[in-house]
Amino acid sequence: SSSLLAKIYEDVRSVSETSAKIEKTIQAEDSDVWYLIQILPYLDEKGNMGGVVVSLVNITSQKKIEKAFEMQYDLLKGILETSPAATIMVNQEGQINFVNKQAETILGFHRDTLLKMRIDSPELNITDLEGHPISDENMPLATIRKTKKQIDNYILCVHKANGHQVVMSVNGNPIVNEKNEVDGAVFKFEKVAELNKN
Repeated sequence: SSSLLAKIYEDVRSVSETSAKIEKTIQAEDSDVWYLIQILPYLDEKGNMGGVVVSLVNITSQKKIEKAFEMQYDLLKGILETSPAATIMVNQEGQINFVNKQAETILGFHRDTLLKMRIDSPELNITDLEGHPISDENMPLATIRKTKKQIDNYILCVHKANGHQVVMSVNGNPIVNEKNEVDGAVFKFEKVAELNKN
């Protein structure tokens, strides 16, 4: 469309003036069509600006897949919010991006605090039954990333700030993207026992 061409022209002029490449996605006006646009400076053998190279790729199918995953993700969060089980969702790196009310209660942290943590954050004070730290490679998320399979009844302890030691059974399921890569995981915590160590 003329609007799309006008945007590309503006970017071409910007690259010509600054020699800084531009890469972005643009939706065609009044359309569901998306493009990935790359505009790169072309330098001659003396390093002088010789022009620009414009690459335009139709990524509509990719955008539709991303949208479908976003809708599924929003639906999943709605279901987990009302789940009676303490539930945490993390991304591939272990950053917590969803916590329901039950998880706040069982872990002893407010939701806003948990959303700033990783699932293996020292603040959560997670250990094995003997009180020893769990190595990174043996943490539930690492197992899921490695096997791409769910884990069941993984037993660990959370040492809360009030001195209580909570023994938990953890079940986890991978969140897999369209490339069959693990993008994160959903964990459900069930309290097995709570001991007062004070």
